[in-house]
Amino acid sequence: MTLLKNLSRHIQSTWKEIVHEYFLPLLAEFLILILCMICFAAFVKIGPMIQEPEMLGEEMSKPTAGRLAYGVLSLILWYVCSCIASKAADKEKHYTSSLIGFLAGILLRQCIGEISWHFSVDGVHFVPLESVTTFPLACLSC
Repeated sequence: MTLLKNLSRHIQSTWKEIVHEYFLPLLAEFLILILCMICFAAFVKIGPMIQEPEMLGEEMSKPTAGRLAYGVLSLILWYVCSCIASKAADKEKHYTSSLIGFLAGILLRQCIGEISWHFSVDGVHFVPLESVTTFPLACLSC
């Protein structure tokens, strides 16, 4: 009988650990991702085109003022979030540091992968991260 009670307590504590350590952080990551996507979608359509759109591969670039503002803002926020996540990791706040680091990663991905290729400097565009030419870079970073 004691064995069954101990097993029952162990199963209950295991479920609490699973919910606390896996499902809640996963839910928080999805919420952060959805909020970043909503902010991105709201910003990129704001303002006039600041450069002439060009056909790059199979897509047309859309260099709007809102896209540029979001790119600069996301780059600044990436740096700030990275510093905050690093300080939280030093204080052993693992959930906080991982979620803020996750936010920093999304902001950097949006800046480099979703925004930068829309703009050109003297007619030279950044390469989209989804293109075939970045495959070796992706392989080397893994």
